[in-house]
Amino acid sequence: MPATTTAAAHPRRTSNASAEHRFYIGSAIAALTIAVVAFLPGIIDPSSRRGPLTPLVGVHAAAFTAWLVLYLVQTVLASTRNVRPHRRLGVVGCVLAVAMIIIGYRTTIEMVRRGFDLSGDLERLGPVMLQTSFQLWGLPVFGGLVLAAVFNRRRPAVPKRLMWLTIPPLLMAPVAHAIGHFGLPVLTAPLANVPLLAANPLYDQFVLRRIHPVSLWGGVS
Repeated sequence: MPATTTAAAHPRRTSNASAEHRFYIGSAIAALTIAVVAFLPGIIDPSSRRGPLTPLVGVHAAAFTAWLVLYLVQTVLASTRNVRPHRRLGVVGCVLAVAMIIIGYRTTIEMVRRGFDLSGDLERLGPVMLQTSFQLWGLPVFGGLVLAAVFNRRRPAVPKRLMWLTIPPLLMAPVAHAIGHFGLPVLTAPLANVPLLAANPLYDQFVLRRIHPVSLWGGVS
């Protein structure tokens, strides 16, 4: 009875929580879907690759896909208030993030040695060194966001937005592969990044009526 009274007394708060759950779970599903759709053609038809799928590339793909799956699981756990498994998986996420950064750098170095990206899908996006500069910039940004989320874990509104900000940089690789596979315009990559970064500020503005500082910073960075 008290819980019902509390919910009735704060309908706006309850509505915001429900909208928040739908936003973060929906965005996690969308991110995973983008990655699957972008990489699936190269998996189905390996002949499109300029080089064989090496064990390093396989580990790289598994680690980065695991992050997207983990993000989805964590959003579901948070929305259903399963705090204990959410915290335990947070430790797994920290270990995975470190592994992703190490694997990401190793994969980038291997790409430079070959002189082309490891699938051949990114060939239309310019020289390999141009692709490398983007990857070398994205990895430390990813690590910094995860570290900031860990330090702010007792302020729920902050880490959930920081963790969402780790997703757009990771989706740039799938988007770039989709450009190669489906013959999309090169401008698809930067244009796709705009709605991804704007999603959180727009959610804050329309649902919460104020933009959280982390969302604002992430949206304009």
